[in-house]
Amino acid sequence: MGKIYILPPEIAQKIAAGEVIERPASVIKELIENSLDAQASKIDIDLTQGGLSLIRVHDNGHGMDAHDLELCWQPHATSKIKGPEDLLAIETLGFRGEALASMAAVSRLVITSRPPESLLGHRIEIEYGRVKGLRETGAPKGTTVEVHHLFANVPARRAFLKSIRTETLKATEIVRLMALAHPQVAFSLKASSRLVFHHEPSLGRQGLLASLAGVKEEDLREESLVKDMYQINLILSAPHIKFPTTRHFYLFVNQRPVRDRFLTTALLRALSGAFAKGQYPVVLLTLQTPPELVDVNVHPAKWEVRFREEKIIFNLIQQAVQRALSPRFYVSPTQDKRPPEEDLPLAPEPGPHKAPTGYGLDLDFLASARGQVKEAVPPYGIDSPSRAIGPLGQKYYLFEDQRGLVILDYHAAHERLIFERLKRAYQQKGLASQKLLLPVIKKLSAQALEAWETHQKLLSQLGFEIMGAGSTEIRILAVPALVGSLATEALEKILEEDLFSPPGQILDHVFASLACKAAIKAGDKMTPEEALDLFTQIKERGLTHCPHGRPLYWRITYEELEKRLGRRP
Repeated sequence: MGKIYILPPEIAQKIAAGEVIERPASVIKELIENSLDAQASKIDIDLTQGGLSLIRVHDNGHGMDAHDLELCWQPHATSKIKGPEDLLAIETLGFRGEALASMAAVSRLVITSRPPESLLGHRIEIEYGRVKGLRETGAPKGTTVEVHHLFANVPARRAFLKSIRTETLKATEIVRLMALAHPQVAFSLKASSRLVFHHEPSLGRQGLLASLAGVKEEDLREESLVKDMYQINLILSAPHIKFPTTRHFYLFVNQRPVRDRFLTTALLRALSGAFAKGQYPVVLLTLQTPPELVDVNVHPAKWEVRFREEKIIFNLIQQAVQRALSPRFYVSPTQDKRPPEEDLPLAPEPGPHKAPTGYGLDLDFLASARGQVKEAVPPYGIDSPSRAIGPLGQKYYLFEDQRGLVILDYHAAHERLIFERLKRAYQQKGLASQKLLLPVIKKLSAQALEAWETHQKLLSQLGFEIMGAGSTEIRILAVPALVGSLATEALEKILEEDLFSPPGQILDHVFASLACKAAIKAGDKMTPEEALDLFTQIKERGLTHCPHGRPLYWRITYEELEKRLGRRP
């Protein structure tokens, strides 16, 4: 007898459901997309226990009759595509007929619907893939979908869900995202009868974005560009508004929220000339393109897309960002002057790079930061084998030794010393905590909140003492003593990115983030003695690269100088 057999339908449906429905937020996204495809102008969402007990979505769209209700929940039942050619020009948000079928397989699904032309509606109930009944009922115009006890028949998947607070926050973020994509639609979200989000079309996309990011609407600039069949709309915050992560990057393609690496890379390249490393603005990018030029069928949950003409889109994004950064609109709070629009550079590599911040950092901070990593080393002065010549630009320091000249990236060097000290202290006896004089309150994204809940023990071992503070905030009571209060600024990046690294790399990523925040910054003033001491320490330890892999220094030997200047062959 052979080893291969066909899975029973109920097992296959549960597997398929897992590809589309990950958590309550996934259910909400799929149901909102159906409501929008039904031309709804108002969508109301209710959650109980973060959606684990109940998710209810009601819209005022065109509704369904009894015949459509009987079909809509079955696998691959759809009104949006009829043949293979339709897959090449998808203009709706949903199209595969998988969402309701997936929900029906892993919950008790109840759908009530009434088309506007009917006096009465109908209600169908499906319990874990089996119809329990269909009947006529009174109902408002539109459709109401109720998802009860999600994953109750799949306990292994339910076990992977997070706390009620985290699931509620993830659901809230999805509703906010869909409202940004469709600001002409009214949205409301209630969690356990408490209103947690409300949007009216009169607020507009820019007003909603300002509210969600916690910035003033006048600090947002909108630009639009059209080329061939593409249209780019960009909303960008002023350069003085900065966040430590890309949490306020919002990307939409044909009114569909996406998480696209290509679009993100294009944005980061364009922004790199205006924002320092580790600092990001508020960005909302919408791209309108003919449906045949973008493939939206490359991800089960429709988060990813693929473009046919990436070069055109890339150049449009570059131009839109440059226009939005033009000094004709933005003047920083200190009246800083920025270069004219035509001089804005395009970065050769993805991701933001360091930008000059100017001299003038308090030397008391420099001394305290250095004192946290300085080991007992003999003093070195002008007569030592190395001689400090002076600063070079705003990022480097120039030295001379017996072999020639050395150009030191002093931020990277100091960062590596702090990194090594943190690692050594953790390996020996763990990181000691330092109580903060006053607790620091931070508002977190759903991903950051999930990371905190998952890694509370590790964060405690690293010297953090953190408590929950409301549904979306945490209270930081203590931080690693070696870094001090600067650790509170690094924590958001750690929670947003570093704690989602591969397990074997988490600690190195966390230490690198802490070290980067505490290290001397580009443009900070250093005395020759301080610079020489920093250079001596990295030489004694044989350190050559920063925690991120960049070289700490570059050497020009006397031999090379003499060859370049024609003094020797």
